[in-house]
Amino acid sequence: TYRYADAVYYLMGYVEAEAGNPAGSRKAWMELVAKHPKSDYAPEVWLRIGENHFDVGDFDKAAAAYQKALAYTESRFYDKALYKLAWTYFQLFDYDKAIKTFKELIGWYDEHKEGGITNSALREEAVDYLAKSLAEDDWDNDGQDDAKRGIDRALSYLQGGTSWERDIIARYAEALYDLHDVRKYAESIAVYRRLLEQYPTAPPAVDWQTKIVQIYDVLRDVDGATRERQVLADMFAIDSPW
Repeated sequence: TYRYADAVYYLMGYVEAEAGNPAGSRKAWMELVAKHPKSDYAPEVWLRIGENHFDVGDFDKAAAAYQKALAYTESRFYDKALYKLAWTYFQLFDYDKAIKTFKELIGWYDEHKEGGITNSALREEAVDYLAKSLAEDDWDNDGQDDAKRGIDRALSYLQGGTSWERDIIARYAEALYDLHDVRKYAESIAVYRRLLEQYPTAPPAVDWQTKIVQIYDVLRDVDGATRERQVLADMFAIDSPW
């Protein structure tokens, strides 16, 4: 057997891809992973195969390829495969799997940040997409709000108490606000209040309370805004935990 056969298949696939022949590149790469599953190229190739399918909207096959890439847990492509798998589930309107996979990715980043391999941009995108997924009411894409929806469903995915889950909940509250809907404003306030109850002395707590005030201002609820401004002022009182 030719010693560098896997490299040859890799390059063949790359050349075909650059020439605009996705079927040809996929054929070469499938040969590589079939004949050389332990090749150093295998995790990257599975990721590229997934991208190949993703780009043409074949999301089921894309997900299967990304899952293959995840078998190589020590690969430098592991986080990218996890990110793309989550994004693929999002495209498939499988919000349950998308949310769980985005959570797994964020947790992976936070576990590995000491090693200097964290891609902060992908982490931030993952937090953003996760928050937007939680804010959606129509997870089955039938054009109707789901019977089970809202903040109770969303927060049921975030019960671990980790610092990064706190970040997600805060971003979720922002995502609700960004929908600029009266009902969503109320849900945003409720989420900020839960954050304040759970993390009353966290550094962002003042920002969360300030956001509640701003929402009442947007709603032109003068009494509500006044009340929440007093709560904000009380956070800086002498006997406050602050």
